[in-house]
Amino acid sequence: MRYLTNLLLIFLLVGCSPDTSDPEPEPEPEIEQESEKEEIEEKLEESFTFPFSITVVLKEFSDATNGEFISIDFVHATSEPSVATNLTSLVGLDLNAFIQENGQENVLLFAQGANILEREIISFNLDTRQTNSITNMEIFPDLEECFGYGNHGASNENSFFTFRFNFCPEGEAVEPIVRNYSSIDNHYFESLGPSFVGDSQYCVWANNDFLFVHFNDKSNSGNFQDGLIVYDSNSLEIVLEDRFEGMMIPLIDDNKMILRRNLNLLDLIDLKSGQTIFSNSVLNSEGLIFGPRIGKTDIHENKVALMIANFDDLRSYPGIYDFQTDSSIVLDSEVYREYFRNSGIPIPNPIRQPKEHIFDLESETFAVLYHGFTQGFIQEDNPDFIGLVYMNFDGEILYEYEFERNQWLEQVVVKR
Repeated sequence: MRYLTNLLLIFLLVGCSPDTSDPEPEPEPEIEQESEKEEIEEKLEESFTFPFSITVVLKEFSDATNGEFISIDFVHATSEPSVATNLTSLVGLDLNAFIQENGQENVLLFAQGANILEREIISFNLDTRQTNSITNMEIFPDLEECFGYGNHGASNENSFFTFRFNFCPEGEAVEPIVRNYSSIDNHYFESLGPSFVGDSQYCVWANNDFLFVHFNDKSNSGNFQDGLIVYDSNSLEIVLEDRFEGMMIPLIDDNKMILRRNLNLLDLIDLKSGQTIFSNSVLNSEGLIFGPRIGKTDIHENKVALMIANFDDLRSYPGIYDFQTDSSIVLDSEVYREYFRNSGIPIPNPIRQPKEHIFDLESETFAVLYHGFTQGFIQEDNPDFIGLVYMNFDGEILYEYEFERNQWLEQVVVKR
């Protein structure tokens, strides 16, 4: 009994003795992150999305001329390019088909067939996936001694626009033609008089609202003269007609047009009203680079994005010309210079050769499609790879992409 009492007392003493083991540490209060660190983490967590949409059409050549057309989309507000689409299969193209430049950017224009008169013209709408086709025989049903066919055309969503030459009674006159895809009849515009459109800077061009003919006007014998005529694509009435002694280069963005006359004058024209919004001397905008022929540009709030020459290093850089202030801003970025450096010590690897710049003034960004060379020198149109980079006008690199197959060669790049 005494033994049990003593044993119970031991248990009580042990149970009541103070705990000599180390106490568990209490959790420390959560320390607030510094604002700078938070900003860095937030930037890392943010995923890049494309600021504007473009489609790159490439050709995978099976020999020197034949091959299949591939398209890859970089869609606004998404973060990854689309899976490549085989346009040759989708549109039903022959392997000898070729693509033509086109003003309406959501419409691709293909031609196929070795026989000129039987050649088929095919338009493909990137948005609706709708295909329209027409043959040269339908466009030029009455070719004879007096008429010659135009060697190129343009397409909007509804119509095909081209021209023919009228050699009678003498000379050479351009006669524009438009054919609605839903019609069986051609519309022949009035002759432009002695003139030329062809394998040069002179061409026809179209968007959904307007049809353009840029031509060499030969009506004023002995004087070099450029002509431009713009038709409303619905009413087919003349919106604007201009003939200028010297050369002029039109750039179009939907309903607005920039017209450069030689090196002296730069006009911004509203095609809907036919009014000239600004007419500026280019003394303060020397170095603005215009392409050799009519083309697409980006105009936003009386500003235009284009390449501007730097006469110090004999290179050109993305820039913005402001019609309102008659001034230009050129991208001054060491990042851009180094990214596209093609000479110097050490020799850059890879060498990146810019091929096309696509601008978006609303987001103040642009994309550059380039050819990459890894052998230390440039081989024209035979790159080791093709790449695409998005940048902003501060010169920051936003996104880089290399196309996966080196046998692809770009054909057109369109802004959507």
